[in-house]
Amino acid sequence: PKICMLILALSMGMTASVVPNMTDSYVKKDYKAVNRKFNLAVNTILVISVPIALGLIILSKPVYTMFYGQSDFGWLILKFAAIVAVISSIKTVLCMCLQSMGKALLVCSAVIAGILTNTAFDLPLMYLCSFLGAPPYIGVFFSSMLGVSVCLTIVFVSMKKMMKLKYSPIVAMMIRVALPAAAMSVFIVLLQLIFPIPETGRLLITVYLVIYALLDGLVYGLLALKTGALQAVFGKETIDKILVKLHLKKLRS
Repeated sequence: PKICMLILALSMGMTASVVPNMTDSYVKKDYKAVNRKFNLAVNTILVISVPIALGLIILSKPVYTMFYGQSDFGWLILKFAAIVAVISSIKTVLCMCLQSMGKALLVCSAVIAGILTNTAFDLPLMYLCSFLGAPPYIGVFFSSMLGVSVCLTIVFVSMKKMMKLKYSPIVAMMIRVALPAAAMSVFIVLLQLIFPIPETGRLLITVYLVIYALLDGLVYGLLALKTGALQAVFGKETIDKILVKLHLKKLRS
């Protein structure tokens, strides 16, 4: 969980400015602006969290070893924890947005429904995984994902009914993020084949992981630019200014 807190921390940091702006639009009953900012919050999490989670899933063994040393199960648990962290970060940010709009009752109802679902399916899914020959602890992560998914479903459906929100931009962002994320994943696998990360020596593992992160981030960033994912979240002008400063794009007169 401590490693995966990186995903939640980045998600909350990148969407912190959206919450007060959404509150202002809600008070003015500008539901189109609320819809736009609501979708922006989710899209920001997708753009930032998905590549980090994929990196943690593929490189879970060296990442876990770097922080905690050798373990037979820690790196396996990290794979599933990264998936849960992405969904949980979306839930956390959306609940913050709803609370800022005075929808505390909806937040409580959705969270309680998620907790009850998680609790109800914990043991059954553990027994099911054991019966199927899989590690029982995997069932805990499936029940967590199910509980958070129930919470998110209630939030999305309720917001759609109350304010007629539309979520097509979120679906479009999923498609835009899919290609860069898939390409980055393939690149990581190829890097591991060509330059495998050592299994021992935390300092050496750290050096390798830093190089991997820089190269993977470059691949993902360039492709996300091509698909328009970064521009949709951070704005075209902001991205253009960054590219000009990095001498990757010429300043137009």
